[in-house]
Amino acid sequence: MNPKKAERSPWELFFIGLLYASLSVLIVDWIFLKDTVLSQYTSMLIVTFTVMFSIPFFYFLIRFEEKKDAEIGEERILMKEHGKAIAALVYLFLGFIIAFSFWYMAMPKNVTAQNFKAQIEQYCAINMPNTFEKCITSYGVTTTIIGKSISTPISGQTGVKSGNAVSNLQHFLNIFINNIYVLIFILVFSLTFGAGAIFILAWNASVIAAAIGIFTEASFKNIHLGLMRYLIHGIPEI
Repeated sequence: MNPKKAERSPWELFFIGLLYASLSVLIVDWIFLKDTVLSQYTSMLIVTFTVMFSIPFFYFLIRFEEKKDAEIGEERILMKEHGKAIAALVYLFLGFIIAFSFWYMAMPKNVTAQNFKAQIEQYCAINMPNTFEKCITSYGVTTTIIGKSISTPISGQTGVKSGNAVSNLQHFLNIFINNIYVLIFILVFSLTFGAGAIFILAWNASVIAAAIGIFTEASFKNIHLGLMRYLIHGIPEI
């Protein structure tokens, strides 16, 4: 799959996204899931493997678009040409989401909790910051240290009174600020690493997939509702 072909048939990138994300889940579970230490980080290893699969295509796509910048002088035509690349990346992103959502629902609950541990923590940190520990525990996220299973709070969330309800405005600001952070990271990764922005795309796809899995209670029957709920704003964001 090269950039020229991707721009002619961007929908094919959907299946590439399905393949890359699925391979990442299966490879990481096969190699690392039973490892005492690395099994605690499978959620990030899955994203890392997805990025490694995607970087060659992403790098050459950026090179291809840069060549257009040098050759096309008219802004309107240039934006139309860049739109083809954006369409290809959106299909790739959709493939990631569908694959991650499928494996979130298909795997046993304890394996899902390991595979999407960081994503579930991110979901709880955004949506239920005042009851963070209770939230992650309810979705099976635990950390095993020397044979002891404990809940895994993020820094600064311990000791918060669960009785303090987050207002709608606070909830909106949490999501807005999180999106600003994502935007900053994309810019920094793009300027620093070039193809590094694919990490943010893969990470966001895995978080949305976890949110879909949580919303549908890991039920394939309601997956269409989960997709509608999160992709209505997810696609314009990407």
